[in-house]
Amino acid sequence: MIERELTEPDRIVGELLQPGGCMALKELGMEDCLEGIDAAVVHGYGLIRPEDNYNKQLVYPLHDGNIVTGKSFHHGRFVQKLRNKANTLANVTMVEGIASKLIEDEVGVIGVTYNQKAEPKETSVRTTYHYL
Repeated sequence: MIERELTEPDRIVGELLQPGGCMALKELGMEDCLEGIDAAVVHGYGLIRPEDNYNKQLVYPLHDGNIVTGKSFHHGRFVQKLRNKANTLANVTMVEGIASKLIEDEVGVIGVTYNQKAEPKETSVRTTYHYL
């Protein structure tokens, strides 16, 4: 995994992960990435039109008969949790660098050439992916 910068992104932005994204994280076994980042539960949207005092709440529709929710959180904290989770996997090596070229064959992308931040020399990484 090549990341340009491994420090926590510090920008003034919140994120909203829709229910489908929350369910995808759960299916991937990564739902714990939403813990410990002050994520707020989101049940839907609020429509507000101040000029005529219109307020309407729209809740997310049921999924397979179950109530679903999204999560709102600080972007940088979530990114760090995802990185930390990836870094715990045996088949993932995390480096700080900048990708410079894709390595392709007739099947598709099989690797990447990148410049590692700690080393000014160019490094080439090849990974073979098996397509079904």
